[in-house]
Amino acid sequence: MFTVMTVIDPLHNPSSAAFSLAMQLIQNSYPARLGVLWVAEADVDKCRVWMQSQEILEEGVPCPTDRIFASTPTNSVLESTKATTQAVHRILVHVVEEYEEQTQVGLAVGEYMLQSIEDHLQDIGDLTMKDLVDLYAQLMEAMGITDASSAEDTAIECLVEPTQKYGHALRFAAERGLRPEMGFLNGRPIDGSDSSSISKIFGEEQQHVFGLIMSGEITDTSPRSVYAKLLTGEKVYKKVHPLLVGNGDGESSYRFLAHNFGPESLLVPKPVDNPKAVFVADYLVNYATEAGTQHLKAF
Repeated sequence: MFTVMTVIDPLHNPSSAAFSLAMQLIQNSYPARLGVLWVAEADVDKCRVWMQSQEILEEGVPCPTDRIFASTPTNSVLESTKATTQAVHRILVHVVEEYEEQTQVGLAVGEYMLQSIEDHLQDIGDLTMKDLVDLYAQLMEAMGITDASSAEDTAIECLVEPTQKYGHALRFAAERGLRPEMGFLNGRPIDGSDSSSISKIFGEEQQHVFGLIMSGEITDTSPRSVYAKLLTGEKVYKKVHPLLVGNGDGESSYRFLAHNFGPESLLVPKPVDNPKAVFVADYLVNYATEAGTQHLKAF
């Protein structure tokens, strides 16, 4: 009934209200599922630049990423190397894949890893690869899943093994305009850092879902996908207007209109003859920045 998707950079803002909401729903036996995208904003930006540089961008090709370690690192190398979001992603993906039949293990490890990383960053400030491996090993032993030594060996193997999984995650984020701290509840954008806003949206979504149940639109046997059902119907809109997607031949069907303002302006363009469509854009301006002040003055 409830699908939560959140984007997290565990090394810059491991606290996520959307993630916490999903865990509360699952722990309280709500019919809920959680999707987490572990990516760093800087890596997503690099991925987007790479995608734009490609003359032909093939479907399913991951964004290029460097190997974390080319060979098994020594303790001194681990201690002198800063942890990366890619490294956290690699370890957590391994847990999800290793315990695919025990989803509660992946959820628990993800939750406690986030909390452990957040506590470490607050207490010490930096996280090295050695710290990351130790946190994971201590956590796996504390949960009774495996002993610390075996978990440490597994984590290091993950950091050495070549894989394109992080590159696929980056491309997924870049293609959909996703960034850390974003969150979605049944397709509705939510502020991943504002718990009060999420609670309000959850209440509205809960009322909507229960209304569909009472009306018979959602039953024990239909629809096959409640999530797909919730993404259709009245007042549900696609992210991109069809006019901006293309004309079926792979070419864009939009055009830039001339205007009197700067290239970053969202003000009303000059009039055109017989416009095919008129778009209204809401623009959030941060008045505390120089750029925001300039846009305010332009109005």
